[in-house]
Amino acid sequence: MHYPRRSFALALFVLVGLTLTVTLPHSPIGWVTCVLAAGDSPKYNGPAACSAQECHGSTVPKGDGRTVHNEYALWVKNDRHSKAYASLGSPKGIQIAQRMKIQGDPRKADRCLTCHTLNATKDQQGNKYDVADGVSCDACHGSSEKYLEPHSKSRPEHKNWTRAQSLAAGMTDTLDLAVRANICVRCHLAIDHDMLEAGHPYMTFELDAHQVRLPPHWKREAPFVATKAWAAGQAVALRDSLKQLNHRVEANASSEYVENALKLCLAYYSTVRRLAEQVLPDSMKSIDAEISWLRGAAPANKDRVRSAATPAFQDKLYDLAKRLGAIDFNAETNKKLMLSYASATEDMENCESIDCAEQIFFAIDSLYRPYAQTVQPKNITDMGIVMDKLESLIKTPKTFKVEEFNTVLKDFAKYLQ
Repeated sequence: MHYPRRSFALALFVLVGLTLTVTLPHSPIGWVTCVLAAGDSPKYNGPAACSAQECHGSTVPKGDGRTVHNEYALWVKNDRHSKAYASLGSPKGIQIAQRMKIQGDPRKADRCLTCHTLNATKDQQGNKYDVADGVSCDACHGSSEKYLEPHSKSRPEHKNWTRAQSLAAGMTDTLDLAVRANICVRCHLAIDHDMLEAGHPYMTFELDAHQVRLPPHWKREAPFVATKAWAAGQAVALRDSLKQLNHRVEANASSEYVENALKLCLAYYSTVRRLAEQVLPDSMKSIDAEISWLRGAAPANKDRVRSAATPAFQDKLYDLAKRLGAIDFNAETNKKLMLSYASATEDMENCESIDCAEQIFFAIDSLYRPYAQTVQPKNITDMGIVMDKLESLIKTPKTFKVEEFNTVLKDFAKYLQ
């Protein structure tokens, strides 16, 4: 059975946390920009502000509403983001910091705290803020100062408080899948080449895989939300992989790291192009005009890369993410998409990298799980064996062979039909 997703989905996620919504003064790439209004300085609280038994700190789920009150317990026990700060003090974390010539304790270095915790400035720290909490509630859900008490509806005057009011008061709209993906990629696709040189883990990203791997600390979503998350996440990941490529080119990174970033861009571009051709056929013309050169695996040209990193083009990709996240996927659309990806041998021949194979595998997996839950195919065992083969091939990058991967893709298509 192939849901929930296998453990490999974020096997490369070792040290980095998620993101935050405050200024990052020492981020060389500088992608996570301040989202606060000029002159505004809301307070950020730690999970202690959310973890009361009657709020999100129950040890067992309660009720059947949007939240079931055990979110904190799930996060602190199972989610690696709660350990992101602590990982900086591990032998591996200290070694990476030393190689990056970071002076002193990496747990006090803004360069590291940017993604390993909610790195709020002094005037943004609420009474229950603690830097050691890691990537905690407010890092993803927004400053809780102005909505924390009202959204609990603990006072009579807040009895009719709505989610819309919470959003207006600073809550991040994580139900918007493009917004959700945007939170994640700000760190997961913001890996400077000097970090890799120092031994920081290579990062890949796919939103649906990321969510399953956490595991989710929110109420189970309808099956095809997984597909919507994957779709929106792919467009956002393409956008930020292009930013990463541009940063490495502009910083004159070594050819190895530029090539690494280029292959990742091609992987996301290949999956997004096939996806959009099926569900939004009008959406790729202007995007292809800017980055079709990726398909030829051409060397990174500064002018072309710089053009793909302009705000106007980045906005196009984010708009595409919004549109993809709003598609009503179903068993029929998922099957068509799976067949398209299973015939993606041309993409693999152009790319010839494990990055492309990973994203094709993630695509098929995100499409197959809700499809299988809905259709319950009779040959689910055979499909499972093929999926295991695909996974085993991308788990062994040193021995990865495009031909083997393509052969198993064809087997998948045969069983699916």
